[in-house]
Amino acid sequence: MAARAGGTHQTTMKRFTEHLNAAFAWPVDHGRITALILGVLFVFIGLTLPKGKVDFSLEQLYPQDSELAAIYKEHKAAYGADDNAFFVAREGDPWSPRLNEAEDRIAALSGVESTLSPFTMERLEDQDGLLSMRPLSVADTDPMARGTVVGTKGEGGAVIVRIAEQNNNHEGREVLISEVEAIVAELEGDWHMAGMPVIRTAYVRLVIKDMSTLIPLSIFVAGIFFVLSFRDTRQVILGLSSITLGMLTAAAAYITAGGVMNTFSPAFFSVVVVVGTSDLIHLVHRFSDYIDANPEAEDATRIAAKKAAEEIGFACLLTTTTTAVGFLALMWTDLPTVQMFGLGAGLGVIITYITTFLLVPPILARLQPPSRSARGHATGGSVRMARLGKWAIAHRRSMLALFAVLAVALATLGTQTKVSYRLLADLGGTSAGTSQAFMEENMGAVLPMSVDIRFDNDAREPENLQAIDQLTDWLRAQPLVGH
Repeated sequence: MAARAGGTHQTTMKRFTEHLNAAFAWPVDHGRITALILGVLFVFIGLTLPKGKVDFSLEQLYPQDSELAAIYKEHKAAYGADDNAFFVAREGDPWSPRLNEAEDRIAALSGVESTLSPFTMERLEDQDGLLSMRPLSVADTDPMARGTVVGTKGEGGAVIVRIAEQNNNHEGREVLISEVEAIVAELEGDWHMAGMPVIRTAYVRLVIKDMSTLIPLSIFVAGIFFVLSFRDTRQVILGLSSITLGMLTAAAAYITAGGVMNTFSPAFFSVVVVVGTSDLIHLVHRFSDYIDANPEAEDATRIAAKKAAEEIGFACLLTTTTTAVGFLALMWTDLPTVQMFGLGAGLGVIITYITTFLLVPPILARLQPPSRSARGHATGGSVRMARLGKWAIAHRRSMLALFAVLAVALATLGTQTKVSYRLLADLGGTSAGTSQAFMEENMGAVLPMSVDIRFDNDAREPENLQAIDQLTDWLRAQPLVGH
């Protein structure tokens, strides 16, 4: 009875495996339905990709369910946005007519709520016990003037630009900052722009630039591997088409799931291309092995495509699934940027795997067999890798010792890792980075820190005002505080 039960179980598993393997070869026998599915994917991509948004916000840098996030949201509700002002600074004389001209032209832009400069800033003055407002003068050296619109040493002046609320979004900031950049480009002098709106726009531009560089570079590197592996122009083009389709489909799925493009997005696209490349090379190499075994058989390419898909489909599914699970596990971290990276990479590797087995086997089945030299190259690569594996097994003690040494060395180096994050480190030598450095050195810095002080009674009570004054004096004495 036990033997019969074991035999029944083995038969059931064998049938299940056969049905599963046949599923990977299904696209080869159902070309029209497969083409229809691919057509739907193209429509999905075309409709979804234009909806993608590039976003850089401070909210992505800390957990959204943390105490810090709750405090920040409450602060914004009480006092308004703290990221709606930026600085347009000019080196040299803070009273230059060029700075005045820049302010007049900037103030006329539709996205600007207000401006402030040495020419328009006013301050309180006590004249015989009577408080009145007067224009700023060259002689003013207090913290309200120096480090805001006038340089800390009197060298450099700035226009503080406040963005209208309805324009304080990516599209509005991009248009406004581009218009301001055009204005200062026409005026004499060395100009700098800084502040949170400028930093956000600079990061968005940096992400777009990185994607426009890294995505083609990733595909190019994949193409080099395809050329070295296949030596068949048709297979190289097919491989590039497959990983590109997988990457675009993954991006569309990511956008549909609510993801936005941020500083991690270029890495997520590169991961998708790399994982998709490995699966595709396995598939095409196995196809070449079957062709090389019986190149003169009738319908050889169709048979080889089916066998290759059946043989490696499940193995690639397992490796892809474990990779995807590893990335998707990042969604349980606290940082939104890391969560979105895990979502994009996890979805991406699965979707690229699916598109590879939908597109590649049916097309391989309908192409003419690769040339003898191309097949020989593919088969030769497999033979060389098999020899390398045998050599490693023959020298397993040496390999284990080498692994142990590397593990100890890497573990030692791992203990030297330092956790550090500078908000502006990614901007490096860009114009936004150099402008920020100028502002920090000459204008008392421009990154805000709000201190929310709460009292049980009216904040305007004398003892409360005295406490606020004491805290203000202490803050001004801190080296990191400009004003």
